[in-house]
Amino acid sequence: MVPKVKVGRATLVVAGMVGVLAAGTVASSNADAAAAPLAVAFATCGTGGSAGWNSSLEPVLTPGTAPASACRIAPFIPAADPAYGIMFIPSSAHLAAPATEPTLTVSAPSGGPSSRLVINLVNGQTLVGYPGLALTGESGPDAAGMAWAVGNSTTYTDYQTAYSAAGASSTTAFEAWVQAVAGSVPGTTATVTSVQYGGRTLGAGTVQVNVIGGPQVVQVGVAVSPLLITASTTSSDTTGISFSATGLPDGLTLNSNHTITGTPAADATSGIATVTARDAYGQVGTATISFTVNPAPPVLSHGKGVATAPTRETVTWQQTLPSWEKFTIVGPGAINGHVGWVPPGTEVGYYAGLEAHHGYTVTYTPYTAKNGSPIPGANPGKVYFVS
Repeated sequence: MVPKVKVGRATLVVAGMVGVLAAGTVASSNADAAAAPLAVAFATCGTGGSAGWNSSLEPVLTPGTAPASACRIAPFIPAADPAYGIMFIPSSAHLAAPATEPTLTVSAPSGGPSSRLVINLVNGQTLVGYPGLALTGESGPDAAGMAWAVGNSTTYTDYQTAYSAAGASSTTAFEAWVQAVAGSVPGTTATVTSVQYGGRTLGAGTVQVNVIGGPQVVQVGVAVSPLLITASTTSSDTTGISFSATGLPDGLTLNSNHTITGTPAADATSGIATVTARDAYGQVGTATISFTVNPAPPVLSHGKGVATAPTRETVTWQQTLPSWEKFTIVGPGAINGHVGWVPPGTEVGYYAGLEAHHGYTVTYTPYTAKNGSPIPGANPGKVYFVS
């Protein structure tokens, strides 16, 4: 017979954090992903509590305080101080409970948080493990450092006995979590170490970076549409991902919200940019983005007219980029509406047949070629003069 000890404890049930195994779904074994690190998530209930990672990448659970009606302990009866901090094990959902004992250690002073590992089973039973609890007849904790109970039972055994009593071999788990409840000393920190569940432990994994959008074609002087960068990690700490970028065209930046924005500068050039994501464990993932930078469209920067005779005018102008230009003259006389072409590199025109002492406007529109199409985004220029 296994030695037993009765200790009054209770199991936590967190509303909204459990899942349902769909009909026809085949439950996988925890061993299927044994090589991957154990991913975890955190939650708290109460005021002044916290749950997360310390600088050594160890989970730290600190319960705060809460009135009896704020947080509930199964079977949903108020507790004197039910505040808690929790570390969830999301990958446990829909898998068989581990056939071998999950383990962990918790560093907390005597009278501090009452910590436990909870495995909530689909068959309605719950396996609850208490690190460091001594069984009757032993001078120290159970050999594996954990004592186990089924549900709210005050009878504590080794894992295999509790596993069999709960019928765990013929069902799956909703989810598993590690919890620390406030007990008699709210605010006392519990540092969780040596976590092992289903053969998986906390540690470093791999980082993947994704660019939402394909190769980018941008134009000097035109603001780009925000380009979103995402990243994920299989490391246990999935929250501490930082981003950086190299090789972006001048004028573009990677922002704190993981988007690339900006306006390509005049000296921006085409090329390949690299975005790097680094997780809390120092694992790195990269992605590349191809940028094609088109120059700014040609714009008439300035122009002027110089009368060489009462009915003749010499007009000069400058462009930011050379292109074919279609010109149109508007003014009195037979020349009104005259249309012509100016080849690339030409920045002077001669206009005769004008009426003396009248105003004329010459409009120059950049084109892709003679008799081609207007260049998208190009700004026509105008020169007004008086003959």
